[in-house]
Amino acid sequence: MATIYLSSTYGDLRLHREAVYRQLQRMKHVVIAMEDYVARDDRPAVACSSDVARSDLYVGLFAWRYGHIPISDNPSALSITEIEYRIAEKRGIPRLVFLLDEAAAWPPSSLDSHTGDGERGARIQALRAELAATRLASFFTSPDDLAAKVAAAVHLAAAVTDASDASFDLAAIVGQDAVDNDVLFNASYAPYLLQKLAEVGEAQLLRVDLRDGTHWWSTRLYALAALAHDYTAVEWLLFLEQGSTYVGMIRPSDLRRALASRHPEIEEQYRNAHAAPAPPGMGPHQRAAQVLSALVAQLAQHPGGESALAAVIDTAWLSKVPGLRTTRVERAGVFDPLATFQLLQETTPFVPVTAGGKLLKVIDRVGVATELARMVVERRLGRG
Repeated sequence: MATIYLSSTYGDLRLHREAVYRQLQRMKHVVIAMEDYVARDDRPAVACSSDVARSDLYVGLFAWRYGHIPISDNPSALSITEIEYRIAEKRGIPRLVFLLDEAAAWPPSSLDSHTGDGERGARIQALRAELAATRLASFFTSPDDLAAKVAAAVHLAAAVTDASDASFDLAAIVGQDAVDNDVLFNASYAPYLLQKLAEVGEAQLLRVDLRDGTHWWSTRLYALAALAHDYTAVEWLLFLEQGSTYVGMIRPSDLRRALASRHPEIEEQYRNAHAAPAPPGMGPHQRAAQVLSALVAQLAQHPGGESALAAVIDTAWLSKVPGLRTTRVERAGVFDPLATFQLLQETTPFVPVTAGGKLLKVIDRVGVATELARMVVERRLGRG
């Protein structure tokens, strides 16, 4: 639920405003409109300005009236309707603009060009021309048509916010203690690890926290990448720093290849661990445990043990790995049409969404695109 400011002149668009107001309330949004002050065009400018500034989204409806122009504190002689738009523009509030279609029938009494108001229609003509040129404005013909288009646009603007998180946190799945105490890479723990990943279902994207850059050894990260690739449905590993800062995402096979290039002996030991045939009837989880047990044993036999072979993996090293994707969508707020557009332009099936570089969620891009397409088709068929 978010706060939406509904702006327009009143008398000419009363029925249209009512249709939009009801639609947005059905969508569980808080709507601020002139009806909350007084149902007139000469509503208090100070109150309107304050309410626009605290809104998450501005929705502007424009027909053929420029509207009331306050006398005090208005050196540019702007109408209240344009003042509301300029405040939203100045504060960077996302703005959805809807213009009455030029072909739509409209009473002469609601045309500034007919009544002589607004410099005989010149003011509203200029404002409409600017909005049509600088905003991706939509055109409406009736109250119902407008309500449907506002609903679709608001839904689209909030698509990034409303979408579910498609990623799964490694520590949340297996327990933070298991990661902190290195139990995760104990051979006896491997069946549980694989079982927990399987229980999540299609856990195609797994989040891993590098923390302060001193926690993950190359040997342990190699084991995770290899096991994820060979025994789970995980297609991407997503890395964070300090719990929330987005680093990038990479396929387990690419990370395994990079770690094997750095430490060829690890790859050799992993392959040797697979050399022992699996007993008849052994499931994949038990097989993974067998392989991990053999790998751990071989690493222990290395001169100086595993610690002598391993290197610490941090963000600086990971950022140089071929195949690491660092692209993301930066979300500016609850409503962000640009973020939705950028999301749909990406080519990967999963797209990280950040705010100030901090990961908010990972979105299934195809799922969002499919949902938006379904919504558009339903509205075209009159079922939305």
